[in-house]
Amino acid sequence: MQTKRDAFLVDVERSSLAARIIHYFDKNIPNEEIARKHPEIWVKTRRYDPPEVRKTLLSRGMLRENIVRHAYRPFDIRWIYWEPETKLLGEKSPGYWLHAWSGNPTLSAQQKPRREWQPPQVVQNIAGLDLIDRGSSNFPLALSEVGNDRTRPNLSLSIENYLKDRALPPETVFYHIIATLHAPTYREQNAGALRMDWPRIPLPHDAATLRASADLGAMLARFLDPETQAPGVSVAALRAGLRVLGLPTKRGGAGLQTADLGLTAGWGSAQFTESGNPIVMPGRGLIALRDYSERERAALEAEGMMLGLSLDEMFVLLGSKTLDVHLNSDAWWTNLPEKVWAYTLGGYQVIKKWLSYREHSVLGRELRPDEVAYVSDMVRRIAAVLLMGPALDANYARAKANAVAWEDGKPAATGRSARRSTNPILITAIGS
Repeated sequence: MQTKRDAFLVDVERSSLAARIIHYFDKNIPNEEIARKHPEIWVKTRRYDPPEVRKTLLSRGMLRENIVRHAYRPFDIRWIYWEPETKLLGEKSPGYWLHAWSGNPTLSAQQKPRREWQPPQVVQNIAGLDLIDRGSSNFPLALSEVGNDRTRPNLSLSIENYLKDRALPPETVFYHIIATLHAPTYREQNAGALRMDWPRIPLPHDAATLRASADLGAMLARFLDPETQAPGVSVAALRAGLRVLGLPTKRGGAGLQTADLGLTAGWGSAQFTESGNPIVMPGRGLIALRDYSERERAALEAEGMMLGLSLDEMFVLLGSKTLDVHLNSDAWWTNLPEKVWAYTLGGYQVIKKWLSYREHSVLGRELRPDEVAYVSDMVRRIAAVLLMGPALDANYARAKANAVAWEDGKPAATGRSARRSTNPILITAIGS
């Protein structure tokens, strides 16, 4: 799905988006006013005639239920008006819309990336093409059956039978794929192949290994999906090493007030294309690189003890330095480990990308307290993902060592040699 008109069809605020769409569908408002107020949707192209499109849509009316949550960029969930008719919404993928209901996790991946391959994202909202730079393809966990209210697993029959033989639920392979593709060793060992085709996944033969991998993937999915609560990371008693990360801070130690929440450190700016469409360009912003404080080091050491990692191993995973990332000259988020700050997903530097869209000159207002807190949540989630690296690598090694051969769309004949084969299964096996 690709809007081609983000500025009109997408918004961080549901109320702002709804107001625009209601205005567009008001028959008493002439086209001239729509063109004046929303010039980004009044540019004619070969496939899009603004007056004709509006005439068609006015005759039908607004679809209020089609204002839904939208995975716009990594860790950046917004609202979209999904329009099924005309080219107001550029590329719709109506078949995907049927399966993109809230609560149905979707794995967003990429085939033959033009740049460096990126591990998949996990969202539970309708995902856009640009969720991954240069284009994402999306694999929902379940499919909605047309003509009734039932759903079914998004699995090939051979995989479905494979899981039934091991008394494992349908979602097992979905979460095993997530765990595998986020293992740093998997990415390193398969770097060349990942630039050529879909990722290939070793499917372990025994149920215990596959179940353990799926459990690890389900935990990882909670961290990657900002709309899913993650105990110890986003809610409840926070883990020792995470509770000191990304803390909102004001110069002098005073509490932050509304007036302190303007994001004016130069993270982004609004510019316009030749056709008049607004785009956001990233800026340099303001950061301060420093050593960890004694309190921060002690917290990381306690976190490492819980995970079975030394402090030096924690530094390898998170970075030996940390940063203070500024909202403005007098307020910042303190203690963002350097590898958390540098973390990319979908080809985007996650936290910096989010900030670029919320620069005051772009957003048009100060951040709300919940948005400031959301940055802290992102920092903890990303740190938790990075700290899973050793467990994900060990999990991948077990799956690879116990991989079943897969030939002609089904498991090969059983036996010692087949169980020990490293022939992989395509990720596309989860697609029917």
